[in-house]
Amino acid sequence: MRSTFACFVLCTAFLRVSFAVAADDLTPLLSKLPSDTNTLSIIRLKAMLNSPRGVRENWAQKYEAGYLEGALTIPPVVDTLAIGAEVGAGDNGDVPRVAVFTLATQVKFDPAKVALRQNGRTEYVGGQMVVFSPHYGYLAQLPSGMVGLFPPGDRQQLSKWLRGSKENRPVGFAEYLQDAVKKAGEAHILLAIDAAEMGDSAVAKKWAAESMVLEGKPQAAAVSDIVGTLIGVRFAATVGDELLAKITIDFGSPVGEHAGMLHALFLAWLAETGASLDELRTAKASADGNSLVLETPLSNRSLRRVMTLLQVPTLAAADHPAGQSVLPEADVTASRRYFNAIDEILSDLNSQGRSKESYEQSSLWHDNYADKIDLFPTVNVAPELIHFGAVVSGTLRAMSRSLEGEPHALDVLEMEKYSRGLYQPRYSVQTGAYGPVPGMTWHVANFSDIRRNQNTAVRDGANQRDALWGQIRAAREKVLGQMKLKFKVDLTAPSTGN
Repeated sequence: MRSTFACFVLCTAFLRVSFAVAADDLTPLLSKLPSDTNTLSIIRLKAMLNSPRGVRENWAQKYEAGYLEGALTIPPVVDTLAIGAEVGAGDNGDVPRVAVFTLATQVKFDPAKVALRQNGRTEYVGGQMVVFSPHYGYLAQLPSGMVGLFPPGDRQQLSKWLRGSKENRPVGFAEYLQDAVKKAGEAHILLAIDAAEMGDSAVAKKWAAESMVLEGKPQAAAVSDIVGTLIGVRFAATVGDELLAKITIDFGSPVGEHAGMLHALFLAWLAETGASLDELRTAKASADGNSLVLETPLSNRSLRRVMTLLQVPTLAAADHPAGQSVLPEADVTASRRYFNAIDEILSDLNSQGRSKESYEQSSLWHDNYADKIDLFPTVNVAPELIHFGAVVSGTLRAMSRSLEGEPHALDVLEMEKYSRGLYQPRYSVQTGAYGPVPGMTWHVANFSDIRRNQNTAVRDGANQRDALWGQIRAAREKVLGQMKLKFKVDLTAPSTGN
């Protein structure tokens, strides 16, 4: 999945838990992340839901009801979450991530229930019971009321990590990321990437120099030189009466009078990676020493898109409070939740009423939302809806490829064959190369030709994308009819307790 790298252009349990992690001290969480972490994500979910805007707009209740489940997959039982990953410049596939989070007071971590919720299983590793989730990897109880998520594939490394988590270790990852945490203060969301030595500075300079932003500009050489000194990127969002975002791009040389040009280049970078956010076009840009600072309010839609960069499993505890037995959920209730989550995604992505340019720069969000649909819990969901979810996620991936300039003539019945982790050959602005998979690329000499060809292909694919949206609408109407026959209810109507 490309979402982690998108941060760059721009993660017997019936006992009640007594938490030892202070609300304003992230050290216990961060010390559990690997020392080779170069991409860090933090979210203070409980504080965000209880913010002035969150209270005013009733975010907590909407979260519980599943209103935002189509975009916010972090379960409401999470208090604070930290995700660490080591990302390479050419990574386009899934990147192994380690996540650590605290749960809200009185919430328990029950391996058996979580395994059921994840369609997974329990295993005994490192002297304790853990959950294996086929989507996410291993989930385990950690000291001081924390829960950890470890990528699948290596039980020995998992065992070492679990045993090490019981030791009192200092934070071990790069100083840049530690400094990013300090500078973010009490921000509700932090995404940071340490980009030092991640890519070839000559490629970054060439990309900037050949961009349309700098074409014919007398300051092109000076600005492209600054781009070549990139150190890292920080995104911090704070929710008060409104949601305010601050993006800081750190370089190795002064920004000076070039804040406007660097802002335009950043927008171009986001456009080429399909990660545009409308508000960033009008963000206030300023220079702060060696940093470009962008500040802007964000809409709820943009917040949901940013949140697609963070994924953790849905814990069973979210549905079953302490002491309550687990009962099979009625099919109509689970099915309605699943359908509404997909409908929320489709509403967010649908291009109707939005600018053509904005939509054509949203390939990343199509990809991320497809991943989220694949990870929605399907326990007690009607098979017809699960099939519909597979059709929608496959179609969104086809649209994502089309928005990247790769035409696909796909019938709706073929959409299910687009599985997670399958990436077709494409141009990468991160590496300045084009190839079938990371590690199998060849150098590109002319960025402008590639941009021109991709833009033409994106424009030419508009009719095909319209047809794909038509197929989704037809599939939606079909499954709604099937559900009306099956459950005798309209899933689009408000629930009356069914």
